[in-house]
Amino acid sequence: MGPYSKWLRRRKIELADLINEPWILSPAEIVPGAPFFEALRASRLTVPVPTILSTSLTLRSKLLPGGPFITIAPDSVLRFGSGRLPFEPLQIKLPRTPHPVAITTLKNRTLSPTAQLFIKALREFSKPLSNRK
Repeated sequence: MGPYSKWLRRRKIELADLINEPWILSPAEIVPGAPFFEALRASRLTVPVPTILSTSLTLRSKLLPGGPFITIAPDSVLRFGSGRLPFEPLQIKLPRTPHPVAITTLKNRTLSPTAQLFIKALREFSKPLSNRK
């Protein structure tokens, strides 16, 4: 969001509120299985028609401050990006969607205790909330 966006003044924003806004999206974000696509599906929303379709995060960061555009960015970009971002993130709660995870081990190799703990935690985290201890 640019610093003058109407959305920055609002306290509570739902994903449905943003569907008809001008979006900058990449082709990978609007295909079945992509986290954004699945969040929309879980919210019973259709994928917005992107105003700009690009894979460039640089393009997004250049267009967001001065325009009415909305985009999605990885949390790692928001947290660890270089310096001050030229745009403001909106805090929107998205439905949590499951993602497939595969664990591969090497035959005849013993897993380290750290790897065993990680796999155990991952399996516990992957269970539905109702089945967790």
